[in-house]
Amino acid sequence: MEILRASLALERESGQRLVDIQQLVTVDVDQFYGIEIEEFPAQIAQVALWLVDHQMNTRISEEFGNYFARIPLTSAPHIRNTNALRVDWNDVLPAERCSYVLGNPPFVGKQYQSVA
Repeated sequence: MEILRASLALERESGQRLVDIQQLVTVDVDQFYGIEIEEFPAQIAQVALWLVDHQMNTRISEEFGNYFARIPLTSAPHIRNTNALRVDWNDVLPAERCSYVLGNPPFVGKQYQSVA
């Protein structure tokens, strides 16, 4: 953000005031994939991602002085309502397209896990 502010300040000094905020925003909710066994928490996860997206859009608008919103909503997170222990994750998102995996593993069956 600091680099962008410095760049924006230089542009203002040179007389240019046009900044394409759309090019600065490189993360979108359609880049997020998830697996949730229960339908209601899956919907909550989707709404939570939209809320965070809205909060970040508001912050960008405040930082750069231009209103930025992704309305109408044209993309959405990919939250699959299924059992993560039974589905092939490559069916949700192929491994070669994935950069990070974050998880909240189920705690049922912990006593059956091996040390290795």
